[in-house]
Amino acid sequence: MENFITPKPSDPLYFVSYDADKPTSLLFIHGAFGSYHEYGAVSKHLPDYHVLIPNLHSYGPSTEISLERPLRLPETSDLLADLIRDHAKGQRAHVVGCSMGASIALDLASRHPDVIDRLFVTGYSGFGQSSPTTRKLLPYGYWAEQGLESLIPRSLITWAMSGELPPSTHGPRKSIATCQAVVSVCSTAVVFGKIKARTLVCAAGKRSTFLPTDDNVDAARGAWRGVKEGEGRHGEAGMSVCVVLPEMRHPWWILKPELFARCVESWIGKGEMLGVGIGVEVLGDNKTIM
Repeated sequence: MENFITPKPSDPLYFVSYDADKPTSLLFIHGAFGSYHEYGAVSKHLPDYHVLIPNLHSYGPSTEISLERPLRLPETSDLLADLIRDHAKGQRAHVVGCSMGASIALDLASRHPDVIDRLFVTGYSGFGQSSPTTRKLLPYGYWAEQGLESLIPRSLITWAMSGELPPSTHGPRKSIATCQAVVSVCSTAVVFGKIKARTLVCAAGKRSTFLPTDDNVDAARGAWRGVKEGEGRHGEAGMSVCVVLPEMRHPWWILKPELFARCVESWIGKGEMLGVGIGVEVLGDNKTIM
């Protein structure tokens, strides 16, 4: 069952809620230029969980960023923490973040560890490690990339991505302001050492001929080490894991929603990804996942 909630002054994020009668809450954070639609297919494969999916950009399903409520950190993390306290079971949730959502999820977990159970992130960019000049130019690169993609036949993109992206992820071309806000969020320095949750950091490893479909493995490894060696190293955070998924492309939560849901359920339920039918390469010395 889906319930679309209209924001109030004290609850300024739109979100959808599935299976609110279930005892355990999952919060999904969408990627850049996306919306709650990204996880619609994923949520169908998680019937035993209460699923919360906020829409980060502006009001309702809009994917543009409003001038009145710009997307930025730490404000977005604070809003998500309030959403968990107000609507999640026991005022806590397992949190899943993809692409830009990974940056926000890590920031949320560092600022509000009291609302986080386990953390699952994939596609973390690590833009904060880039030079100031690179970060200044990136928004214009994103903006230009949208124009170039619109010239490529959908059949060719489907072939390059090993699967069709649903129409809800295409959308109109986003403004320079939106691209700048996204890069700003992804460039915000996260204090990984403040994260107390057991964290899985994934990096998709499958490259395309002409599309950037693999993730930044070094950024993923850096985030994992920061969590594993931080303040929570003697507790749950010390059991965090970083993996590369050689057969997955960046938006695998959209391309492989059932498989993604199985991975999420295995991590939050058992702290592992055994038996979910996906090949992984473990980075570092943690052998929890094989």
